[in-house]
Amino acid sequence: MSEARMKEAEVALETDRVTLARYQKLLEIKVISQQTYDDLNLKVKLGETRLALAKAELNLAKQNLLDHQIVSPIEGVMNLKIAALGDHVNVAQKMRY
Repeated sequence: MSEARMKEAEVALETDRVTLARYQKLLEIKVISQQTYDDLNLKVKLGETRLALAKAELNLAKQNLLDHQIVSPIEGVMNLKIAALGDHVNVAQKMRY
């Protein structure tokens, strides 16, 4: 989901940048108003911000995936599980006094 959102933001930003370059030429020959150009320029800046946000969300999702993997320090085969999906498992060491 995050990767798709990032790709969508990249494509939208690239499209707006190409359009902005075209609008720049039209503005120079006074075919469009300054307001029209400024509106698209702001849209490009908003697109840059959306892309940065999408990249941050993707990085966070990747980090969450890494943080939630359970890896055993030993090799072997598990033949008995004592927890079901959704059960709370306390992995903290018990304190000894």
